[in-house]
Amino acid sequence: SLGRAADSEAYFRRVLAIQDKAIGPDTQMAALTRANLGALLHIHGKDEESEVVLRAALAIQERVLPPDHPELVFSLSNLALTMRARGQVQAAIDLLIRALRISDKANGPDHTNAAGIRQNLGSMLVQLGRLDEALAEFNYARKIREAALGPGHPDVALLQADIGELL
Repeated sequence: SLGRAADSEAYFRRVLAIQDKAIGPDTQMAALTRANLGALLHIHGKDEESEVVLRAALAIQERVLPPDHPELVFSLSNLALTMRARGQVQAAIDLLIRALRISDKANGPDHTNAAGIRQNLGSMLVQLGRLDEALAEFNYARKIREAALGPGHPDVALLQADIGELL
């Protein structure tokens, strides 16, 4: 990133306006652009607007895709992060559990996508004081990442730090 958040946000809004006009707002393409905009808004701390945009993206996807389509995982995961930032941790956990079910069904439980979901889920479980469950999620995510990336990878080290903080 070049650090030009305002330009990036304006770009996504222009793309969205073009897509909505050219192909209509109820398309997977427009939903993905909304999801990207929502994720960007979250990164820049605009979580109230991020939630609105991500919910709109998810609603479109739920209309145009099958209920267990893997492309739902991105929107569900990003909405979960926004909900967590807004203090709605249990709602965020529910979204991640749904994302994990879809990811596991589409890719298998040991896919690298599941590792990221499990790591976020573990962090949220820590917030609710559900430490044993969090530890199980962190360990599973570590196992997936070690198999995919090797034990010396920085992403594995981050998970080991999460585990170390719990113990």
